[in-house]
Amino acid sequence: MRCFWCRDGLTLENMTIDHYIPRSKGGSNELSNLRPSCSRCNSLRGNTMPSEASKVLASRISAYEYCNQFHYQ
Repeated sequence: MRCFWCRDGLTLENMTIDHYIPRSKGGSNELSNLRPSCSRCNSLRGNTMPSEASKVLASRISAYEYCNQFHYQ
């Protein structure tokens, strides 16, 4: 199984269930509104709408990776 947003492989350790339409914006817990997501994308996406998500994730992941390069040297 792969993350709906970044397409990375999911494991039991990093898999979450994401609401395609955030609950805070009227989304439901119906199966049709749920997507498999890695914990990083789910967290970084926050409550953005799907139309905004790819832009938000791209900018946040870039910043996340930039910051993390200093932690792993």
